[in-house]
Amino acid sequence: LSSEWVNMKYNFIVKKGANPADIKMTYIGADGIKLINGDLILKTSIGNVTDLKPFAYQLINGVKQEVECIFKLSGSRVSFEFPKGYDKTMELIIDPTLIFSTFSGSQADNFGYSATYDSKGNVYAAGSVFQYNGSYPTTTGAFQTSWAGGVGFGQPGSYDGTGTDVSVTKYDSLGQTRIYSTYLGGNHDELPHSLIVNSNDELFILGSTASSNFPVTTGAFQTSFHGGQDMGVFSGIGVHYLTGSDIFITHFSVDGTSLLGSTYVGGSGNDGLTYPEYIGLNFNYADDVRGEIAIDGNDNVYVASTSRSADFPVTAGAYQTIKSDSSDAVVFKIDGYLTHMIWSTFLGGKDNDAAYSLDFDPNGDLYIAGGTISTDFPVTTGVFQSTNHGGRADGFITHLSKNGNTLLQSTYWGSASYDQNYFVRTDNLGKVYVFGQTETPDATFIHNAIYNKPNGGQFISKFNATLDTVIWSTTFGTGKGTPDISPTAFLVDYCNKTYISGWGSNFYRIYNIVGAPPLTTGGLQVTPGAIQTTTDSNDFYIMVMENDASALSYATYFGSPNDEDHVDGGTSRFDRRGIIYQSACAGCNGLSTFPTTAGVVSRTNNSANCNNAVFKINFDLPIAVAAFRNSPPGCSPTTVAFTNQSQGNTSPSYQWSFGDGSTSTASNPSHVYTQSGLYTVQLVINDPSTCNSTDTITHQILVLTNAATDTIPTIHLCSPQQVQIGILPSSDTSIHYTWVPGSYLNQTNVSNPFASPPGSILYTLIVSNTLCADTFKQKIQIDTKSLAAFTPTQTGCIPANVNFTSQVQGNTSPTYHWNFGDGSTSTVPNPSHVYTQSGLYIVQLIV
Repeated sequence: LSSEWVNMKYNFIVKKGANPADIKMTYIGADGIKLINGDLILKTSIGNVTDLKPFAYQLINGVKQEVECIFKLSGSRVSFEFPKGYDKTMELIIDPTLIFSTFSGSQADNFGYSATYDSKGNVYAAGSVFQYNGSYPTTTGAFQTSWAGGVGFGQPGSYDGTGTDVSVTKYDSLGQTRIYSTYLGGNHDELPHSLIVNSNDELFILGSTASSNFPVTTGAFQTSFHGGQDMGVFSGIGVHYLTGSDIFITHFSVDGTSLLGSTYVGGSGNDGLTYPEYIGLNFNYADDVRGEIAIDGNDNVYVASTSRSADFPVTAGAYQTIKSDSSDAVVFKIDGYLTHMIWSTFLGGKDNDAAYSLDFDPNGDLYIAGGTISTDFPVTTGVFQSTNHGGRADGFITHLSKNGNTLLQSTYWGSASYDQNYFVRTDNLGKVYVFGQTETPDATFIHNAIYNKPNGGQFISKFNATLDTVIWSTTFGTGKGTPDISPTAFLVDYCNKTYISGWGSNFYRIYNIVGAPPLTTGGLQVTPGAIQTTTDSNDFYIMVMENDASALSYATYFGSPNDEDHVDGGTSRFDRRGIIYQSACAGCNGLSTFPTTAGVVSRTNNSANCNNAVFKINFDLPIAVAAFRNSPPGCSPTTVAFTNQSQGNTSPSYQWSFGDGSTSTASNPSHVYTQSGLYTVQLVINDPSTCNSTDTITHQILVLTNAATDTIPTIHLCSPQQVQIGILPSSDTSIHYTWVPGSYLNQTNVSNPFASPPGSILYTLIVSNTLCADTFKQKIQIDTKSLAAFTPTQTGCIPANVNFTSQVQGNTSPTYHWNFGDGSTSTVPNPSHVYTQSGLYIVQLIV
């Protein structure tokens, strides 16, 4: 029983008239099998695996209706029984779910913040960790194996164990092993806000710190702490940024033993935090710690956050280079090694503004979402809502160009009451979705949605790409007129279903936090087949909505029956397959009642207070997802093996294109590359039984030989400016890159550096592995701006033959396009044209 097998999802479809008793499964290689509370527990050499009680349903008149289904165990053979029967004239679907949930196992008090995933399904969880009552479980060789200090609830300078470092743990895909586990921090407090991995499955952490000795790397963009003002102790989360705060970004190696990059980003004010608490934008417990990190196809890093620094490092030519007032949203792009700020801009008006989330459109431009109190927040003409509608706060959605210098569209999205957008996501067609909170009693957020809850405290809204039309919008919740949950994660999947996660608990009352809203999961709707159908009103709530907001596809509670489950800030993530990776602050007061699964790292909270738990749930909806990995190419001729990791519902078909004209329809093909080069491999999966039917993915493969030379297309620029050159990064760690000359490059040993030459230049890229090396040439051509001018030769009366002499300046060979004003055109440099009628003609030359 391999770990790859137990991570597989499966279901059975019983056609009408068929007999489900014919389904029998035998588990080979398990050391033992037993049924406990309806769940199937498989004992293996690598730990226990839990196959949860099966969920079966039938679609009757388009509505999913649960059918009671249980496992039947006979020796090592498993089958299914239906105690109450089912409608044999309708198709039956048996849909078991595999899940893991684990505590961190820390002896030290350890709060939950953020989680993400990688291409192998491994899970990353980050939290805060104090020092008193023990230590956090680190792994041998981890980057930082001991607590570095902090202030927290204690007295400044006492370092009595009440301050925080960041805790980071990478779990395997089943939660059974810590691949690495480490502290991250300096001698003051720091917190994680958002996690993501790049194309090589290397973890990036966005956070905030008050430490002047936070671990930064040589050559980082900002190696010194700029600090800010003392904000006092943050209620509940237990940090005291005594010396102010800077943003930090840290880039870990795959094995967690070293930092590949780490930098501060900040000015002389406080950066990265939304405060003061429970006034204005800071609404929910731990809203102080929001913001999001994202990564593009070139492994460049993007951040949406907040700053109070007038001298925050914005760049020349950015959209907004001057901070408007007390706090503005900030958005910036930095290279993947955290050495070079590509662009950075403020975004805000004369009052407080904060950016919480960002996502890319199909063109690589950005959508940013957040909250604002400003009545002059920058908006554009023609958008859906061009004015602030009042109340405590409004949400905003901003569409920013990929170079950070142009506001493409920007709109408010709010009511006369409190509203904020906490997440933004786009679909494959460029439509824009936001997930937020509201206190409005009217139907502002209900439009074209069959499923809605009047007075619901949460909304999901879908806009067109230009933000001038609401396609649909709905509210959900208990209908009590105030928010029920604090948003923690949001997804639009391949079929445009929307997924949300959030927590609702009375945690604010435990700590007497004045002004925090009374969140609760009590009364929220769950669906048949929910993992957890009851709640103590202090749990997580996870919901999936149909793509047109017509119904809930799925909704469940998840949490302890007697504890206030929550997060202390930060964001978690779904992947596009519909799998959630959720961080949690669980077991507070020393409890171990948070639901965990067999065989995981820790089923107990080993501290006297809280543990950073993490859980992974696959909703297993019928989606076609293309995915693959390949073996590292050798020197040509070389055979590359492709491993299909796609997801389908029944029996999908596959179409491979290997980038050299060859194709295959095999599931897991191998292909021989006879020549060196950079090849784009495409996999198309087709499964008509899924909601999206088809999906496509591409990867680049670099095949080397000895002494081959290839040419990368020339980049033409009108004037000296910054540009990214080279080839896409590779996940093959054996490949090394060298650029010659190294002049005007921010890095000389990466695949895709940024170049800022003052004039035209030819670069050579030498790419090598342990066996062979090749050369690529790429030219940056600075073209003098073309100046178009011409003189006509006048003649007499019609018909008149007019000769045109172009007077074009430029250092290339331009193309010409003439419009003579009477519908006639020409593309020659110096044309003649006969006018047959009298009139005043406007002649145009485009060069």
